[in-house]
Amino acid sequence: MIIVPLSGLLGVGMNVFVYGSLLVPLVFESLTGVARQGVPALLQGYARYPLSGEVYPGLMEASGAATIGLLLGDISPLMLERLDQFEGDAYERRSVDVLSLKGFIVSAETYILKACRRNQIVAAPWDFEVFVSEKRWKRMEDGPF
Repeated sequence: MIIVPLSGLLGVGMNVFVYGSLLVPLVFESLTGVARQGVPALLQGYARYPLSGEVYPGLMEASGAATIGLLLGDISPLMLERLDQFEGDAYERRSVDVLSLKGFIVSAETYILKACRRNQIVAAPWDFEVFVSEKRWKRMEDGPF
């Protein structure tokens, strides 16, 4: 396997792995001002869960788990700052290695639920298809939607 450095997979900015509400093109574009471009990717050793009282998921380390998401490249410092603000104090940004659809291991930033918020986790899978089909992303209170 080839390891791609933290500089952007698709350009000169950083790579970001998204797995929840940021998978919705309108959500990402509303935050950053640009349409997202990326490739499907897998983050091993982490699981995505629904959060009590929220429509979006939380990601946490979980042995043997894997989360499918999207690897976005060429994320500028300004876009990353906007994503940091969107994620808020419930999440910490962390560098992780993800496996791209093409078999590359790529370094990327992602947002992990802080330990103090893990009591909100609901022990069930988070369903992206339901999130989109029911337009739950429109219910996110703090976003520009």
